[in-house]
Amino acid sequence: MNKQRNTTLDIAKAICTLMVVFLHAGENNTIETYFKVICTCAVPFFFLVSGYYLSLNVSAGKREYASRQLKKIGALFIISNVLYATCLSILMLIFHDDLAGFWKKCLTCESIFNFFVLNESPFGYHLWYIGAILYVLFIFNILISKNKINRVITYMPLFLILAIGLGIYSKCLFKDNFPIYVSRNFIYVGIPSMAIGYMLASVLNKKQCLHRYAVLSIIVFSMAIIVERFILHRLEFMSTGSIFIMTVPLAVAIFIFAATDEYVHSSSVMKLLADIGRYDSANIYIYHMIFILVLGYTVSSKNVIYIHSKALLVFVLALALSRGLQFAKSRYSKRKEQTV
Repeated sequence: MNKQRNTTLDIAKAICTLMVVFLHAGENNTIETYFKVICTCAVPFFFLVSGYYLSLNVSAGKREYASRQLKKIGALFIISNVLYATCLSILMLIFHDDLAGFWKKCLTCESIFNFFVLNESPFGYHLWYIGAILYVLFIFNILISKNKINRVITYMPLFLILAIGLGIYSKCLFKDNFPIYVSRNFIYVGIPSMAIGYMLASVLNKKQCLHRYAVLSIIVFSMAIIVERFILHRLEFMSTGSIFIMTVPLAVAIFIFAATDEYVHSSSVMKLLADIGRYDSANIYIYHMIFILVLGYTVSSKNVIYIHSKALLVFVLALALSRGLQFAKSRYSKRKEQTV
């Protein structure tokens, strides 16, 4: 496999970023509910990509890659949580919401424990991913330095089983519906998903034929996850969780399809998607909830056009913010160079 950056993988990242936005902003009618089930593969896919690039860099002798990523994600973790704490406080002050009650809830021992141990940010539920990937990168960095990364791969199936059992299937297995952060954290989602991506980096180098089977797998797993959700709903076993049995297999199929694709994408649309996946996906993930919060306070939820275009609108607004921040950063860097 070509070790240069894979544009199809970047295109897939852009599409999965839109899936994440749809998960958070999409309307819950029957059709969109089942599409949301397919979208649950998006976050595991991002962990897969992180593990994949980590493995490629380690194999190339670039051990400093993990440390650089740690510093980058660590900065995002602090900035994103401070940003959302500030935004929520401002919105509550403007719209006379219960600001004191909000902060009192955020500073309870349970909330602090969930934040630092189970990645459940009190300021934005989507920020769990930033904390989870930070923790997983830290763990992988230690294991790689001690040549013990295979230990994670050994326990990977157990983590995924626990993610499913303590999440979506908790009512079926334990007669109880556990809070989502019990199963959606760095242990049960982050570690196994990144381990799969790390492992696939070496496997995909040897098996180019996997690409043609990935397309069929995407179709089969997409249909299977819809059926899985339908059965759980009909049997009244639906619990709070983010991982279905077919969620990670679908993410893996999409990842294999993208990672083994050698087609050169020359169309302007594909180039735009590749740029979004490469340069904007992290920013869109972090910032899109700001627009959901603001629109929730300012736009009527009864507006039919707004309801069905909300996800796309939020995605475009978050993309515009990402590009604006990148432009400002570029201009600042140029001015700093000129003054020096």
